[in-house]
Amino acid sequence: MEFINLRVKAIGRNPSVTLPRFEKRPEGFPVPTSKRNVMLEDQGWKHLPVYDRGSLVPGDQFEGPAIVEERLSITFLPSHSALSVDEFNNLIIDLVDIA
Repeated sequence: MEFINLRVKAIGRNPSVTLPRFEKRPEGFPVPTSKRNVMLEDQGWKHLPVYDRGSLVPGDQFEGPAIVEERLSITFLPSHSALSVDEFNNLIIDLVDIA
């Protein structure tokens, strides 16, 4: 017996998912862990703040240019942009069109 094409269709119910919400910083604001020289195409060399992703909490906000580092990735926040952290601990980046 040889199967050329076999299709399976299943119907089931997914359990509802509740995402955890994270607490806001009681007071203060995020503090860069370091600074790094970075070459920006339109501005030349700039000394940019570097934030640790693990230390950012909901409600944190800052403007670019900046860098957010975590163990496996780096997020670059360009000029004319702003970062905020939502209640689910997602990074929200708003880009502003300056044309």
